[in-house]
Amino acid sequence: MAERTIRILLVDESETRLRLLQAALADCGFTAVVCVRTTEDVLERVYATNPDVILIDVESPTRDTLEQLTLIQQHQPRPVVLFTQDQNVQSIHAAIRSGVSAYVTTGISAAQVRPAIDVAMATFQRFQSLRGQVAGTGAELDSRALVERAKSVLMREHQLTEEQAYHLLRRTAMNRKRKLADVARDFLASTVSQPV
Repeated sequence: MAERTIRILLVDESETRLRLLQAALADCGFTAVVCVRTTEDVLERVYATNPDVILIDVESPTRDTLEQLTLIQQHQPRPVVLFTQDQNVQSIHAAIRSGVSAYVTTGISAAQVRPAIDVAMATFQRFQSLRGQVAGTGAELDSRALVERAKSVLMREHQLTEEQAYHLLRRTAMNRKRKLADVARDFLASTVSQPV
């Protein structure tokens, strides 16, 4: 089975380093490479080219570059490899906070490019998985809180036990073929809209 072609967006302001990176990528077998010469409007380039991974080569990441990366992660999340000469710890932390998946300071060679891309893609996938789990956990907690509030109102307004209130909500959800949290949300909304 053939390996899928990985689309790369390569951003480099230096013509010399751009050619080095292009050669290193070609040596690694990457052929679907789109090159841009500035970090300005990188988000637009991401929308236009839909890359699998973004490689950015800068001497030192500027605030504008980091803001562009943050926007990318908010709107079109992608793995990002940052090649830079900047070994400053604060710069590394700022880059990671902006969504950089791999931060490489040791130069550009075919031997380093492929592992950096692999690490960035694996790190990105793991982070996305964790983000999804956190979102799912948050939604589950919100659902449980809705059910608890609805049970509390039912217990207070109709003098039901907690078990009776829960079974009433559950039976209503099953009869209407809806999620328990949705029934609880609708019930709470109807109690708020009723005059006291």
